[in-house]
Parts: sequence; C-alpha cells; structure tokens
Amino acid sequence: MANRRSTKCSDCGTKWSQHIPFNREPSTWTALDVLALVENEWENNPSVPSREFAYSTVARQLLWELAAHGLHDAVVRELTLAVWRWGETPGRALTPKRWLKLFRQGGHAEVDNASVDEGRFAHAAPRPEAPVSLRRGAPMLWRNGLAWTTSRQVADFYAYGRIQRDGMATSVWEIRDVPSERILGRVIGSEDGDGELIIDPTASTSFATRPPTRPSTSSIRT
Repeated sequence: MANRRSTKCSDCGTKWSQHIPFNREPSTWTALDVLALVENEWENNPSVPSREFAYSTVARQLLWELAAHGLHDAVVRELTLAVWRWGETPGRALTPKRWLKLFRQGGHAEVDNASVDEGRFAHAAPRPEAPVSLRRGAPMLWRNGLAWTTSRQVADFYAYGRIQRDGMATSVWEIRDVPSERILGRVIGSEDGDGELIIDPTASTSFATRPPTRPSTSSIRT
C-alpha cells in the first residue's frame, strides 16, 4: 500500500517533495518528479487528510492533469499502471473513460505488484501472443470494466465479497478469446491468478456468466 512507501529519495536521501521541478514544463518531468509532487501535497496541503489519500486520490488526479498538459507518453506509461495500484477503488478518483485514455496514451505496460510499494514504476512490455480468456466478478451494471483476471477463483472472490459486503446481485462474467490488442496492461506477481489484466472495454463483447462460488477463506487472502 502507498502508506508503506519511503518518504525519501533513495539516490540522495532528501525528501521527495524537494524534487518538484516547478520551473520546468510537464513535458520534461520524470515519474519521480510526479512522485515528488504527490509527496508535497501530502506534506503541505491541509485538505489532504492522509498519505494514503495522497496516493489513492491525489496522485491519480495529478497524473490525469499532467498527462493533459504535455507529460511525456513514456512517463504516462511508467505511472498509469502503478498509480492504478496505489490504493483501492481506482474509479473513485478518475472515471473509467479517463483511465482508458491514460492507458491508451501510455501504451501496453507491466508492473510487478510487490515492486509498486517500493517506489518502482511500470515498464513497456509485449502484449500476449495469443488471445486469452478473462473473468470478472461484478454486478451486471459493472460487468464491462477495465480490470479482469485469468483466475476463476479470484473472480469468485470478488463477486462473492461484493454480495457479502454490499448485498448486490453479482455474477462472474467471462469473455473468451480476448485479442492481444485489447490488453492495455498487466500487474504480475499479484494474488490475481496470472495477474490483473487491464483491457479496453469499449469493443463489442459477448459475455458468459454464472453465479459465484463461495471461495475458501484460505484460498486467496483475508
């Protein structure tokens, strides 16, 4: 989680917030410069209640604003998938339409789930060579989202968890043979089967669906 991140630059030992390049155009900023701006918001903006909020909300909104004002596509690629993983519920900070635009702007990338907490960013990576079948646990209204998994077990976990937590009618949705060009990013090394895959949900999609199966308490996480 974001609140475990170091407050200091590993290269020079100073606080991240001292790296903000206010005198430069966003087109020259690096991913570390954006990180410094997030830290500055946490340290100096009284409306930011916690460091976790800075990473789960402020960072996502800043990335959107900077990308719209000339942040280099390579930096957008480094940050988008990492920022997606900083905190829960990415849709609270940015709409799916805005997330989709960021993923498209940066191009396909991968990030290791464990390295996100260590201040590392995503990197360019080839898309899958063959079509993949993906699953998602969600209510019908949200079935066509960005985040999917290859794991039946993980899809059940999310679907069943939403039934228990929110009392919402939820199913496991499956789309088969998703072409590689629809894959926008992948989080590897996570509990989500072969990883969490981000896809372009705007293409025409045919869904298979089933009721969720209650997962065992030890199968994924508590």
